[in-house]
Parts: sequence; C-alpha cells; structure tokens
Amino acid sequence: MHQTVRDLPKPGAPRKITGKALRFIVLAALRGTLNSAAEMVHHLKAVEGIDVGETCVLDALRREGISSRRLVWLREPTKKQQ
Repeated sequence: MHQTVRDLPKPGAPRKITGKALRFIVLAALRGTLNSAAEMVHHLKAVEGIDVGETCVLDALRREGISSRRLVWLREPTKKQQ
C-alpha cells in the first residue's frame, strides 16, 4: 500500500470542543444568551463537563466564523442602550 498524505497522522492535540458543545456555544453566541467567553467556559464546565479556557472557546468560535466584533452587530440593543 502506498503511503499518501491521507495516511499520515494528524499533528497536534485533538479538539476539546466538538459536536454538541460546539453547536451550543455557536448558537449561544449568535442568540446572545451567553455574552462572554467566561460565561461559555462556566457553562461548559458545569453542564458538559469540559474543562477549557477562554482562549479555547474564542478559537473555536473563530474557526466557525464568529468573532467578538461580529457579535456586537448581530445583537439587538437593550432597553438601556435604546
């Protein structure tokens, strides 16, 4: 069998935030239910049992195409802001 690039092992550690947890934080970020990476970290530790840091959450969101600047434009202004 010929060894190709597909056969080589993947470099780096496996992702900690995948599947259901990744979908949850993406939707929470877009809907505005969790407003910061610290809130997402707390939720992941409490509910999902995943021990991650804020940078890991922000990197996962960036890989999904969501940046902190973009979230500001997607949310509706609060009554206090209006």
